[in-house]
Amino acid sequence: MKILRLRFKNVASLRGEWDIQFDAPPLSDTGLFAITGPNGSGKSSILDAVTLGLYGETVRLRNPERDITTWIEDESYSDVTFRVGEAVYRSRWWARKGPEGLVGPEMSLSLINGTENLLEDRIIRVRSRIGEITGLDFKRFCRSVLLAQGQFAAFLNALENERADILEKIIEAEVTHELGEDLKKRSAAAQERLLQLQEQDAGFPAVDRERLRDLERDRDEVRAQWDETLRRIAELEQEKERLHILEMCRDELHAAQEACAEADAQEASIRQEVERLEKILAARPLADELQELRRDDENRNALRARLDALQREAADDRESLRTAREELTLTRQSLEKARQRLQEEEEAFHDAFHRDEAIKEASQRLQDACLDPWNGTACTGRRSPALNS
Repeated sequence: MKILRLRFKNVASLRGEWDIQFDAPPLSDTGLFAITGPNGSGKSSILDAVTLGLYGETVRLRNPERDITTWIEDESYSDVTFRVGEAVYRSRWWARKGPEGLVGPEMSLSLINGTENLLEDRIIRVRSRIGEITGLDFKRFCRSVLLAQGQFAAFLNALENERADILEKIIEAEVTHELGEDLKKRSAAAQERLLQLQEQDAGFPAVDRERLRDLERDRDEVRAQWDETLRRIAELEQEKERLHILEMCRDELHAAQEACAEADAQEASIRQEVERLEKILAARPLADELQELRRDDENRNALRARLDALQREAADDRESLRTAREELTLTRQSLEKARQRLQEEEEAFHDAFHRDEAIKEASQRLQDACLDPWNGTACTGRRSPALNS
């Protein structure tokens, strides 16, 4: 079914007469067009006119004969010309206001074949006849052809058998024949491509499964060595942190040594001051000052003891640092060798693995493409030893 022309007058928000020719330029020159406009501009009114002319109903209104015609207009009609196969039909709906109220609505259906031949002139008969001609009643038409105001989901949510019937009526036998011819051509092209790929596949060398297993074992060994190396690196990182702490201790030791040198200088100065004060003690008591000097002497002795302890710890830390640096050098050398070996083994493994996977995928595609989707039989062709394996 294809709508060729729509003529209507005073339908909902579209006042006056309108004529839309879908089989004439510019609409006939476009494969797809849209009905756009702001709210209230009459987009849905055009769709109302289509269903009125075909079925005398609309999606939006329960009583279109009463609500379609505006109160300021006296007449409304919708005239739809459509084609089914080679036959062209015209369906018409109209209603008008008389002195005593609404007159109608009425409907008619005509066959146009050079002349216009009336087929039906009663609403129920017109609806029934259009359903027989198109295979679409009002409900199915709204779900498959009209799809107004976001009703596309209605077609998707229809029952499976309803969708199948609707699509069968829409595409018709001619389209089905075209689809069948297209499938035959695709099947022949796929079979030819299958033979070409089989000839190419014969030239691929067979994958050495034993070599592949050896490479997998070598890969596992290298990965184990890699994990061990990473573990060792983590331990060395911890040792590095400890060495950093030792460096900080050495800096503290250096600061302590400087403090001790300063304390020694202060001690010499204090001793001189003590000697001076001892001489003065004979003349005047200086008990408080002497006590302060003794406390300073005790502090100096404590600093010396701390300095000695830091020097011993620094000597031990220097030895640990030297040993750790030697181990780090050896570990880095081992790590570099392991990385080189891992890279070589992984390159060999990936090369063999990818070749094997490529052959498997090519074989599966050939087997899938070999099926003839039109008559259900399987294509025949020479199969290479690599595919059999």
